[in-house]
Amino acid sequence: MKKVENELLCLEKDIKSVNAKVFVCKSDAEKEWERFRKEHRNSLYTYDVAYVETRVEKRKRGNPGKNPKPPTIETKWNLNIRITGNDDKRMETFRRSEESFVLITNVKPDEHSIVEVLRQYKNRHVVEVSFRYFKEPNPASVIYLKNEDRIKALMMVLSVSLMIRALMQYEMRKGYKESKEPLPRVGWNGNKLQPGLTAHFLSVAMQNEYFIKEGKSRYYYTFSKPFSELRVVTLLGLMGMCVEDLLG
Repeated sequence: MKKVENELLCLEKDIKSVNAKVFVCKSDAEKEWERFRKEHRNSLYTYDVAYVETRVEKRKRGNPGKNPKPPTIETKWNLNIRITGNDDKRMETFRRSEESFVLITNVKPDEHSIVEVLRQYKNRHVVEVSFRYFKEPNPASVIYLKNEDRIKALMMVLSVSLMIRALMQYEMRKGYKESKEPLPRVGWNGNKLQPGLTAHFLSVAMQNEYFIKEGKSRYYYTFSKPFSELRVVTLLGLMGMCVEDLLG
């Protein structure tokens, strides 16, 4: 309905502009009418036109004298376009195309109702927003896959990593929601943390931090600055983890 309203507003605006034009002859007005009809040939509304002729007498200024010349007649033409109603056939076609679409699924009717299937389909962006990582060139830019099995293996690794990424994000958001203590200001630019925490935010927080190895099997984690440590420790805490868990 919003699109229908917008088209009506655009049509009314164009009609107002055309009706304001003045033409010196009727043929010019007819050409403008043909242009208007061509531009709005697929309009959802019907309209008609009336040609308005205006004649004005033009007399010379000053004293007409003893033998005044007859006044000249100046003729002008305008279009009077008006909307007469809806084009019912086009309106119905438009509504059908906008209000309905084909959704094919292998879900059985006894498993989920049509409404449930539609709701899951509409929420697909929750999953698909993470698929963009599959399309980035970096993960496989220097890997040469020579056969189908290697492609499948890579996709398996990427799928598992994406699942882990999603679980990390889920745990952070869950921890944020269930947190009863005030959280430190370790969000973007030192602002408050927001409910929609992402795995990307965690990875950015840990980019410049690193492990240091001591001896054969002893590691410890070091931070570039105290704020970075506070941010990482806070995000891990929301997931029910600590820095030592990364060394396990």
